Amino acid sequence: MANGTVAANEPVIVLPKGGERGWSLRNENHPDWVLAIVHCPKCRVPVSLSKQIHYIRGKDGAVIPALACPHKGCGFQRFIQLHNWTPLWAIAFERFVGIRDRKPLWKPLIHYCHAHNAEEARAEFYNCEGHLANNTRIVDIAPVVGYNATTDDEKVLIV
Repeated sequence: MANGTVAANEPVIVLPKGGERGWSLRNENHPDWVLAIVHCPKCRVPVSLSKQIHYIRGKDGAVIPALACPHKGCGFQRFIQLHNWTPLWAIAFERFVGIRDRKPLWKPLIHYCHAHNAEEARAEFYNCEGHLANNTRIVDIAPVVGYNATTDDEKVLIV
């Protein structure tokens, strides 16, 4: 490591989920720009992973770019991986709001959840309070990523 960069041969540090030596998902008290909270492996100071700076690879939880601890005097900078990371999914759905001129009115909404696949995301959606099957209908379920679909089989919602 030199001049604030991470050498390619540096080992990736795998952080466990939970505890002061691991990582946790953002909660409603965190700003919208927070992806997750990690604890620096060297000094244990909590560090926010920012949507403006970081990307968490869905398939393995790798954090890109490398984590750099902002705590004065720490100097930790290394590639990390979030163990047991589950990718973020977006569920586009409509909620029934009434009838006008004998036609049903539906309000379009988006629900986000962490899941391993679309079926797990669908199950989580219907298990949430307020997403009752009789007044909602799912339009699409896709992983939240940052690029366009190239085929019909690669449904991707851009967030």
